[in-house]
Amino acid sequence: MRIVFIIAEFDPFHMGHAYLLGRVRERFPQCAVAAIMSGNFTERGEPASIERFTRARAAVLSGVNLVISLPFPWCAASSEYFARAGVAVAKGIAAAYPNEEHILAFGRECGEVNKIKKVSGRVGSGEFASEAVRLGHSYHGARGIEALYRELYGDDGAELLSSPNDTLAVEYIKAISSLSAHITPYAVKREGAEHNGEAPRGDFASASYIRGLFLSGRTDEAIRFMPQKSAEATLEFIRRYGAASPERAGDAMMLSLRTADGKNAEKIAECAGGVGRRVIDAARSSGTYRDMAARAATKQYTNARLRRAALFTVLGVESFRGTLPTYTEALAADGVGRNVLHDSVRRGEIEILTKGADFGKMTPASAGSYLCEARAERLYTLAFSPALPSDEFLKISPFMMRE
Repeated sequence: MRIVFIIAEFDPFHMGHAYLLGRVRERFPQCAVAAIMSGNFTERGEPASIERFTRARAAVLSGVNLVISLPFPWCAASSEYFARAGVAVAKGIAAAYPNEEHILAFGRECGEVNKIKKVSGRVGSGEFASEAVRLGHSYHGARGIEALYRELYGDDGAELLSSPNDTLAVEYIKAISSLSAHITPYAVKREGAEHNGEAPRGDFASASYIRGLFLSGRTDEAIRFMPQKSAEATLEFIRRYGAASPERAGDAMMLSLRTADGKNAEKIAECAGGVGRRVIDAARSSGTYRDMAARAATKQYTNARLRRAALFTVLGVESFRGTLPTYTEALAADGVGRNVLHDSVRRGEIEILTKGADFGKMTPASAGSYLCEARAERLYTLAFSPALPSDEFLKISPFMMRE
C-alpha cells in the first residue's frame, strides 16, 4: 500500500480541501489517502469550531480513507513543531509499508516547489541555526524566521515565509529531511479564496471565513462552501451543540491566567523571552480574554503566539521543543482506511489508540500524552454555550464507514 498523507485541521472540511483531495486522486489514483488531523485546539491557539470526531467523519464521507490525530500539544504549536510532529506521525504509519515511497500532499500559495525546497534547505541548515545564535536572534515563530532569513539571504524566497501555506510547506520539507522520512512532497497550487481571506471566490471560501459564518449564526450560508457530506455532518453537530467560540474558551481561561505563577512562566511552551509573564500580567489587569490579548499584543509577537502561550499556561504544558508524538488516535476510516489502520497497528512505528478508554494500555510516554490531550478536551467543552459536561467528547468511538 502506498499512502498519500495530508496534514490538516479540516475546520471545517471545505471545497478547498475537496479540491486538494481531487488533485491527489488524479495524480495518485491507486494510493490510500490518510489525513493527520489537528485535535480540538489548533495552531491558532484557539478551539476548533467543530469537534474533531465530527471533522474526521466529514472528511471520510468526503473521500479521505483514514483520519488519525495529530496529538495535543503539537496540534496547537507553531508551524515548525506542528509540521515536524505531523511528518513524524506520517513516518510512523508509513513504516507499515517500508518498500513504498509515500507522499505528503499540501497546498501552496505563491511559491514554486523548487523555490520552497531551496528556502526549506536554508531554514533547516546549520548555518541558519548558528547565525541565529551568533546574532542573538530570537527566531521562533513566522515573523522571527522571516526576519532572520532576510538578514542572511535577502529577498530571495523570503516572501514564502510571509505566506501561511508556503511557510508550512517549507516546514514540511524541512521535517522530511531532518527526520529522514521516505516521503516525497507533492504541492498543489491553492485555488479560490486566500488563506484567511475576507471574500469568497466562487465556491471557495477560507476556513476562517466559514468559521466566522458559523459564529454569527449564518450556518446556511457557510455550508454552501462545503461538500455535501461534510456539510451534512457539520450541520448535525451545530444543531446539537453550536460552534465552539474562541472568546468563550478564552474567558473560561482567565481565572487560571490571573492566578498563574509568573515566576515559572519561562518553563511553559511558547512563554520564553517574557511572553508568559506578559500574558499573565495582561490577564490580571483585564476583564475579558479579548482585553487581555489586546493588552499583551506587541509588534514582536503574533496574536497566535500569545494565544498559544495563554493556552499552554492554563494547561501547564512545558516546553516540548525536541519532542515528537509517540502515539496517534484513530478518528475515522472507510474500508481502505481500516486496512491501513490494521497494518499500521501490526507493523507501524507509532502507537495507535483506537478507543480512548484503552489509553492505560499504552507506554507511559503515550499515556501521559493522552492525559494531556484529555485536559485540553475538558477545557474545550467550555467553548460552547451552554458549557458541556467535561467528558462530553472523551467517550466518542471512531467513525468506521461501512461499504
